Amino acid sequence: MNVSAAEFEYGPRRLQREDLAIRLEALAADLRGVGTKGFTLSTSFVDITDWSLAVRPTACLEGFVWDHPTVGTERVKTSELYYFDKKAGIARTLSRWYRLGQPYQPFNLDFDF
Repeated sequence: MNVSAAEFEYGPRRLQREDLAIRLEALAADLRGVGTKGFTLSTSFVDITDWSLAVRPTACLEGFVWDHPTVGTERVKTSELYYFDKKAGIARTLSRWYRLGQPYQPFNLDFDF
């Protein structure tokens, strides 16, 4: 099953992979352009009042990594998860691709004395 972060985050408003790619490309173009000469903001704004900065949970991976280019070898929580394919054993976060190894297995407390 292929699942994007948008499916985790938005529930019934699930984005298909191509829709997610289009939105991310538009975001990247805006981030590259803002503040540069000739850049014009879109005329389609949504007004927001009584606003504040907030934090909300988003899908990510948590696990042990080896030879990570930034943190080396340790247990981490990744950046936002944008693509997850358990069958293919791959996941894409904001920063990079991950090859999925063995998933977390909670301790099995069903044992005999």
